[in-house]
Amino acid sequence: MNLPPTPAILLRRIEHGDYDLILTFLTRDRGKIGVMAKSAKKSKKRFAGVLEPFAVLEIVYSGPGRRRGLPILQEASLVHPYSGIRGNVLKTAYASYWAQLIAEWTEAHVKESALFELYRYALAAMERGEQSADTLSVLFQIRFLDLAGLAPGLDRCSVCETPIGVSGERRMPFDLVRGGVVCAACTASGPSRTTGRILSQQGSPRPRSLRLSSGQAGQAGQAGHVAPAGQAPGVGEGRATYRLPGGVRSERISLSMGTIKPLLWMQHNGLKTAGRVRFTPSAARESLTMLEAFVPYHLGKDPRSLKFLQRIRK
Repeated sequence: MNLPPTPAILLRRIEHGDYDLILTFLTRDRGKIGVMAKSAKKSKKRFAGVLEPFAVLEIVYSGPGRRRGLPILQEASLVHPYSGIRGNVLKTAYASYWAQLIAEWTEAHVKESALFELYRYALAAMERGEQSADTLSVLFQIRFLDLAGLAPGLDRCSVCETPIGVSGERRMPFDLVRGGVVCAACTASGPSRTTGRILSQQGSPRPRSLRLSSGQAGQAGQAGHVAPAGQAPGVGEGRATYRLPGGVRSERISLSMGTIKPLLWMQHNGLKTAGRVRFTPSAARESLTMLEAFVPYHLGKDPRSLKFLQRIRK
């Protein structure tokens, strides 16, 4: 028996044998799913020009039954191809990175309508050229982390919890292990200070609405995993490495208040409002440097798509 139609975005396609494809979708109504598209490589009529990465589709697939294995894709109609993204190498790299985050770090068969709308919004805005791909990647990452309950702490010191701006700082270091910014007084006390919240040891700073996959939920926030230096643009600007007590290696990335404030705006406003945020070039670089180190650190793995993105962006 087939399930009712649902909007879906194609995240990944893998060849299976001579004729079939294994597809991973993010659906609006049923979260992440995997299906088999029978004869999709052979038939020129059934799915011709439809099963392309990042395309928004309306799909129908078989529901659970006695048959073992993946559900079978029965119908797929094109809603929006986003061919303008696939025709641009940099945009394709960004969309692939976001797709990998969804495909590898979210639990299957759990409805994630907010994540679906976030990904669809980012793809549409990138194709229309409403914002730079850099800014949209900042938006996607920070809201993805927020949905996962791993949002970076940017509104107060992660050690003493003093609200930002109280001491008039123009810049604040962001600590990857603690998962937040550190005020001038706590920075001056040195990395040996151990009071305050450490994200990797005391859990997520915000309630989690996005279900991470069971394997990745166990890895999320593992202390000791730090993205290799040199990955992100501007990585040498204000970035320092040190060791916390117990030998845990940490990194602090310097952020200006002109970077922190628009990031907070993106975190705490609706998607359309957040999408209107504009970054200066330096703020965009700082944001990407922080997020592209923070995401792999707290999810416990360096995405291959991120490495490719950073290579072509240089």
